[in-house]
Amino acid sequence: MASLGNWRWKDNASATTFDEATGDVISSGTVYAKDLKVSNAAQTTFALGLKYDLLDKTSVSLDYNYAGDNYATMNVTSRTDVDDSGIDTWKMPNFHLFDLGLRHGFEIAGLSSTLNANVNNLFNVEYISNADNGDTSDFDTAQVYYGAGRTFSLGLKVKF
Repeated sequence: MASLGNWRWKDNASATTFDEATGDVISSGTVYAKDLKVSNAAQTTFALGLKYDLLDKTSVSLDYNYAGDNYATMNVTSRTDVDDSGIDTWKMPNFHLFDLGLRHGFEIAGLSSTLNANVNNLFNVEYISNADNGDTSDFDTAQVYYGAGRTFSLGLKVKF
């Protein structure tokens, strides 16, 4: 899987704020969004999955995921100062993740069953999964959210 994007806001916008109770205009102005990168979604992603059958009902899988060109979340309606025009939010670091899985099929009391074991983020990569933009559109002022480290899961599925 691959997805390549170059998502940008098309133009500036006029904004008017109204008092909900009276309908009176509170303020109006321009939102300077033209050509800013769309935030909160990786614009470049890749994924690749490999599966190898060890035995008739036993397989191992390795999945690779890449996320890049991801910009910190911004409140676009707060871009009302012409000096902010054209300044993108902080670009988060790109990251690569690998997940490993093992699947084994068997029967329990004549019922088809599958045991699944997974290791997500196999190499325990430290990565920023999301961020809110700060005052200076950089790491120092952004509020960042780190992705999960290495996690394990074990599951049993029984068909009856």
